[in-house]
Amino acid sequence: MITLGQHVVDERQEIISLLEDVCRYTEHVGDIVKLQQNHARTPRMHAPVQLAELVEDALRFNASGLSRHQVKGVRELAPLPPVLTDKHKALMILVNLNSNAQYALDGVPPDERLLTVRLAHTENHRIRIELRDNGMGIAPEMLTRIFQFGFTTREEGHGFCLHSSALAAQELGGSLTAHSEGLGRGATFSLELPSVPVQEAA
Repeated sequence: MITLGQHVVDERQEIISLLEDVCRYTEHVGDIVKLQQNHARTPRMHAPVQLAELVEDALRFNASGLSRHQVKGVRELAPLPPVLTDKHKALMILVNLNSNAQYALDGVPPDERLLTVRLAHTENHRIRIELRDNGMGIAPEMLTRIFQFGFTTREEGHGFCLHSSALAAQELGGSLTAHSEGLGRGATFSLELPSVPVQEAA
């Protein structure tokens, strides 16, 4: 009887947990729709973009996933003037990279999971958005394949997000690269974009 009672309590707790997830995900989807509507208001493909704000939008998109995976985010965002780029594609890339990082951190103790996002000018007058995690890392032989269509290390993965992100980066006139010191030593994904000041383009 005690065992049956405990089973009922456990099931009840599981249902409550699922309902909390539904509420959280519903709120998350609402945030995504709002952000998409805000980004969709500009009719031009290339528009003035505050990249620091775009980074924050991407983190907001991934907020529930990062929270669920107990990932601590650190921001190192240099104050940069707005640049002309396609905010839709840039946002998609950042959302994909955030999602990729949260799963890469699953093997790390929860209180050590860290995702650092940096925004800065590069030496060759481009802009770099860098996402560095201290997760599972990437084996050297995998670095040459990680952006290939269909390549994935996750059982439920489809190998499309990084591939599509790399293509989008090229369409923006930039590049997407990955670096890792090896398995268990984290990974860094760097999105480099042309630095086209709004006033210069005008």
